[in-house]
Amino acid sequence: MLMNQLQNRIAECMRGKLRDAVFGIQDGLVSTLGALTGIAEGTQSREVVALSGLVIMTVESLSMAAGSYLSSKSQREYLERLLREEEEAIEKNPEGEKQEIWAMYRARGYTDDEIAIVEKRLLSDKRLLLEDMAHKELGICPQAMEEPFGNAVAMGIAYVFGGLIPLLPYLLLPVHT
Repeated sequence: MLMNQLQNRIAECMRGKLRDAVFGIQDGLVSTLGALTGIAEGTQSREVVALSGLVIMTVESLSMAAGSYLSSKSQREYLERLLREEEEAIEKNPEGEKQEIWAMYRARGYTDDEIAIVEKRLLSDKRLLLEDMAHKELGICPQAMEEPFGNAVAMGIAYVFGGLIPLLPYLLLPVHT
């Protein structure tokens, strides 16, 4: 029971953040490995390699987290603007929205009777209409909008985990040629 709750909580926290986590781990692994290999070869000093690894992981994880935050925030703001524009179109031009409903559902193979039922239901609830138009016309799922702060945290933490993999051998083993 507790394990299921924990798994559900982790899945909920990671929803929409998997891309950032994978990118963070991969970049932490590759960037840190490349830098540490060069530093180890050049200095032959375990202490210098360890300190350099910690600096690299700190700076790069913050940089990657900031980049993830800014890109996610920009994407979210853009999608929110599209949703506001669609909401305005629904308010200002309901006849145009009806035509769009008919065109979209006809293209998907609905009969006229089926479209009339869908139209009646959508036009009775502006929130539902906005959600349907956002999904089908704009390709946006409002409930799945990115969370910039959460994405940044996932990216930063994942980078540190990825960076630890190449750093650990240098912390545990001597550096020799």
